Amino acid sequence: MTRILSILASLIILSACGAQVERNYKDYHPEVGEDLRNSKMSSIITKSDEPVVIYGNKKSSSGSNSGSGMANSYLWKASLESISFMPLVSSDSNGGAIITDWYASPESPNEQFKFNIFILSSELQITSIKVTAFKQVRNSSGQWQSAKVGSELARNVEDNILRKAIALQAKSTDKKS
Repeated sequence: MTRILSILASLIILSACGAQVERNYKDYHPEVGEDLRNSKMSSIITKSDEPVVIYGNKKSSSGSNSGSGMANSYLWKASLESISFMPLVSSDSNGGAIITDWYASPESPNEQFKFNIFILSSELQITSIKVTAFKQVRNSSGQWQSAKVGSELARNVEDNILRKAIALQAKSTDKKS
């Protein structure tokens, strides 16, 4: 009896392996679509529609990427510098993820922001960074409520990170020369 049950269980598992699951490319690659800005926004460096790759993982001797799964160190450092005034909830340099906690500036105590920053590739280009911004405002009863935040805030943070990363990379190259 045990033998029959184990054979049946094996057959069920094997038949499930052959099932076709429909997969949407955008579900597994969220940077495709609106966030793949190189087709909709010209490069901040070349002003062309082609994505600019300033530094990739091919030059491993420079120390930018010390491991195969590690995020670009210039993008990582620039990301941390850009949000250094905000408290961090989580950061993972190997996965390239930074999640901040809510931050309200002293100038605007009734609104607070939070960012999720993901470094998607080891190349130094705008499509290697994905920033998601969240906003909350304090209502009349003092409770925080979610509010709409414009996409330009996240894009400005992405652009700022890329500019800082380019400057860090240039500074590093100058020191080696």
